[in-house]
Amino acid sequence: MEIDLLSYLLNEIGMTNWYGDELFDEVSLKNMDKLENYLTKLEEVREILLNRLIEHKNYRKNNASAKALHDKAGKILCKHRIQEYVGFNFYEYWESI
Repeated sequence: MEIDLLSYLLNEIGMTNWYGDELFDEVSLKNMDKLENYLTKLEEVREILLNRLIEHKNYRKNNASAKALHDKAGKILCKHRIQEYVGFNFYEYWESI
């Protein structure tokens, strides 16, 4: 099943623009609260998904499939986490035990 998550969320949130009309702007204000709630939930989901990858940090060294999972998880984590750390060497962290 494929879901267009962005379209779904934008539809659920509704308009957030300024219109210069009190009624429409009040709706946009309420929708901003929805937007904030969705961002918070998405950040929570992101952390859960990233933690599933972190589970692969420690792996059975002499097992090829465990190493393949470790390597793949590391690549995904590096791609999605490296911007969060300035001056942080992800590869040193990922390969250390």
